[in-house]
Amino acid sequence: MLLLLAILQQACKNSNSTDVNENSITSIFAPNQFDVDALQTHLKSKLDTSFAISTMSFFGKPDSNVKTYQQFYASNNYNSVWIHQKGLSSITKQFLQVLDSLQYDALNPEKYYYTNLKQRAISILNEKNMDSIMQFELDMTNSFFTASKDLALGSN
Repeated sequence: MLLLLAILQQACKNSNSTDVNENSITSIFAPNQFDVDALQTHLKSKLDTSFAISTMSFFGKPDSNVKTYQQFYASNNYNSVWIHQKGLSSITKQFLQVLDSLQYDALNPEKYYYTNLKQRAISILNEKNMDSIMQFELDMTNSFFTASKDLALGSN
């Protein structure tokens, strides 16, 4: 739990950080120009409405905790946690590694959509559809919140 909180805190502090090296997960974080202002505007327009409460879903499933996401992104001025101008943030790589290692905490990484997120992370920067990009951002956040809760309180 502390590791997950430290990762998120570091992401908010280093919002323009990227990490590039040779390993398989890290190689998907190669620098690429990305329109973070458009993503910020899109997140704000989607989350800052009462309509969002009834329409949001994560991995195709409705979520009743939309207010949590609204508050989280509002407190961060609707900035992306997982995607930055030069590509995916280093926090994205770190979180995917944490998800993969949850098996050592007796949690199934697939409960948090590890493989799905990893595959989407590889292709997200070539995505042109802002709704798809925003959904990746929100799905990463959903996975983070769910894994953090399960680490702290246990999984059902």
